Amino acid sequence: MNQLAEQMFCVEGPRLSLKRCAWTIHADRHQIILHEQTHAPNNNLTDLLDFLPVGSASSWTVLREGAFVQSVTIAVSELVQAGEGGHLICITPGTEQTLSAAVSDYQQLRFASAISHISDLILSDDTEKVYREMVNIVGKALEMERCSVYEVNDTQGYLKEKFEWVDQESDPSRTSSLVSYPLKKFKNATEYFRKEKKWLVSHKNQPLPLLVQDGSWQLLHEEMDLGSIYAFPFHFRPGKYLLLIAHRHQELHRLSPEELEFVEAVIKQVSISLNQSERENKYRFLSENSTDVVLLLDLHGRYKYISQAAKEVYGYEPDELLGREVFEFVHPDDAADLHALFAEKRAEQVPFMKRYRRRRKDGTYVWMEYTVKMVYRNRRLVGVQAAGRDITERKRVEEALVVAKEQAEALAKTKEMFLSTMSHEIRTPLNAVIGFVHLLLDENPRPDQRDTLNALQFSAKQLYQLLNDILDLNKIDAGKIALESIAFKFQPLLEGLEKSFVLRAKQKSIALRTDIDPALPEVVQGDPVRLMQILTNLLSNAIKFTEQGSVTLRAQVEEETDTHVWIRFSVIDTGIGIPADKRDAIFESFTQASPDIARRFAGTGLGLAITKKLIQLQGGDIAVESVEGQGSTFSFNLKMEKGHPDQVQENEAKATVDLTGVRLLVAEDNEINREVVGRFLSKWHIKADYALNGQEAVDMWEQPDVAYDLLLMDLHMPHCDGFEAAAKIRALERQEARASIPIVAFTASASSAVQEKILQAGMDDFIPKPFKPVELYNVIAKHIRPQTTTERPPMPSQINFSNLVEISNDDPVFLVSLVHMYIKALRQFEKEIREALLMASHDRVREVSHRHWGTLLSLEVEALIKLVESSKQQVKDPNYDSYQATALVNRIAELVGEMIRELQTHLPDDQESLER
Repeated sequence: MNQLAEQMFCVEGPRLSLKRCAWTIHADRHQIILHEQTHAPNNNLTDLLDFLPVGSASSWTVLREGAFVQSVTIAVSELVQAGEGGHLICITPGTEQTLSAAVSDYQQLRFASAISHISDLILSDDTEKVYREMVNIVGKALEMERCSVYEVNDTQGYLKEKFEWVDQESDPSRTSSLVSYPLKKFKNATEYFRKEKKWLVSHKNQPLPLLVQDGSWQLLHEEMDLGSIYAFPFHFRPGKYLLLIAHRHQELHRLSPEELEFVEAVIKQVSISLNQSERENKYRFLSENSTDVVLLLDLHGRYKYISQAAKEVYGYEPDELLGREVFEFVHPDDAADLHALFAEKRAEQVPFMKRYRRRRKDGTYVWMEYTVKMVYRNRRLVGVQAAGRDITERKRVEEALVVAKEQAEALAKTKEMFLSTMSHEIRTPLNAVIGFVHLLLDENPRPDQRDTLNALQFSAKQLYQLLNDILDLNKIDAGKIALESIAFKFQPLLEGLEKSFVLRAKQKSIALRTDIDPALPEVVQGDPVRLMQILTNLLSNAIKFTEQGSVTLRAQVEEETDTHVWIRFSVIDTGIGIPADKRDAIFESFTQASPDIARRFAGTGLGLAITKKLIQLQGGDIAVESVEGQGSTFSFNLKMEKGHPDQVQENEAKATVDLTGVRLLVAEDNEINREVVGRFLSKWHIKADYALNGQEAVDMWEQPDVAYDLLLMDLHMPHCDGFEAAAKIRALERQEARASIPIVAFTASASSAVQEKILQAGMDDFIPKPFKPVELYNVIAKHIRPQTTTERPPMPSQINFSNLVEISNDDPVFLVSLVHMYIKALRQFEKEIREALLMASHDRVREVSHRHWGTLLSLEVEALIKLVESSKQQVKDPNYDSYQATALVNRIAELVGEMIRELQTHLPDDQESLER
């Protein structure tokens, strides 16, 4: 549009309207006079149209205040849409010679307006209206006399007119339909349309493409007096398609490329509507026959459609819901969340799922689970589609399961607490009984006294074994038992087993034999403690139920590779045997083959249940073969990794180490246990002081005039327990830069959780109650160097300092700088991780560990790395408490302090003092 038009008109979509400018028309002179608005009248658009007939174009002269502005051509046309009653005006500089350009301009505007109108109708979901407007718009735009949409069934050979438009000014006798014309006469044309899917034009007395030349078209021109026929096929389906036909009578009518493009664009838009309509019809059919509630919402959340299932689920007839907002029925507690979810998913085309409560007609609520998808057409969001099902019963079951799970967890926790408490209460006096028996047996009692003491010791050990069995079974059932994987020598383990049972076998006058495959590897990788427990249970049972004959322990290699070995273990006896119908039951907890066996041989029936579960934990299974009255064979297979003798750790101290002069602090509130421990310590020439609770132990440790070599700490004491006391001591050691004292816990609880808690509290080791004297001796010897009893032995190197040397490229100046940097980084890490752990923030712990991970890895301190990894998991635990936080902080601080002290040893003397 040129300058004049910009002054006179403004564009509103595809239309033009008059702007508020002053102008006067001199029709006789074909002049338009522009004025200043302050003193000239305003003409309106109707005034101009009075002198511009529709469909015409004429030249006008534009003047302003008597001066020539320019010559223009003004062309006027009706809007294409039916019922609009508007006009399009195109103003082009120049005279009639530029009329073609003017016509082209407003024609393009008309076409764009028509296509936009069709697009708007498609969004209305009214397919019939789309058809009517299609033939109306195309017929008018192409200036045809008749425009129709036909359904062509090329299988059954008929042509059915669906919608038509006829020019009102045409002679009705010349605008008849083509329905009566036989379709078989256009066989070539129908094949052409089906194959090429292109439009076809036929002019009177003009040749057609070779593919459709059969004479039928020219015959049609003659019989119906048609000048030009345009046929546009679309919406192809098996056996049928649609055909848009526009024609004029008598004279030829050639369409321009722009007009043909316009028709194809209209057909494309209509095809979109038809495809959408078919999909919706299928969708409605499926939804009406579905038990799910299927619905469509508009952009305001109003029901446009809802399936018949709504009556059964909601109690409403579908018609009662149409036009009402979905949020009217949503539970108030769920509405805000649903609004937020719709706003979040508005721009996404990926289906999502949502559960919420929906009100029924009777006022009750049902839980619904909807699969929801945003509906787009022509890249515009037009609504929401969803399918939902009633999950009220499922929700009730889920909630019941949650309650049951919580109750089960609470029961398990109560059970664990009960077992832990009972374990402590039973083990504490049992510890005194076994300890005093040991002491009395060491004092050369008379033969009659020795028999009594042996019976007492046997009974105490039986009670101790029963307690261990119950705790082991509980740990296995709770999934809290952890298997070790360490290198151990196979032959000594089996020899030790044989020695343990040889006396019992001799007492019953039965032979105890071993059959060990010489091909067994010298060293294997596994859990020697659990393997001993399994074989001990089987050998104990075999000797118990064998009155004569023999018991044999056999170990054979069944299969072997370069890295692994499959070993079959068997325990064979000539005992009472097991009835065939009881062979599965004996592996159940608290079960024996018969009540008579329980009375004759005693026992709890736990041994085989624990044995089977321990074997299964290691990837094996146990089998039994037995003949009643002749004996039984219990066998199982284990896959074990081969080891090397160098991997075996010979770090258990022997009871031959001289502990004379060692000084211990013992924290124990039970007087009898203090007496038992004191007797053994005195026997080993160890000096001991005693504290009655944790706080007293801390106070005694702080005395400057006494230096203790080791602290034996009971865990359960009044006022201040062993965990808290150990944490206080470790904190004081860091503050005062004192050497760490070894702390060994006395614990009546053997659970892995308690053991882990002991180590996290900064303690170095633990001894279970009741303790064996050799175990107590060995653990003291393990943590004490007798030749330097007043000082803690130097810590082994923890840091891989060679990494720092490599990073510094052997530059001593840079290496010193690097050490300073690492010391600073470690201190910063210790500060940040302390804050994060005490805040109980998992995200913060993860962030801090991630930031300092490179420092920890480059120093290769495995203990600290594992502790940091463990802390990340513990913080996520819902039961994480301030005690655990304090224990973790103390342990990390202790390790970081040791690393810093080790780094300081690599600094020059003057700089080392500065770093301290």
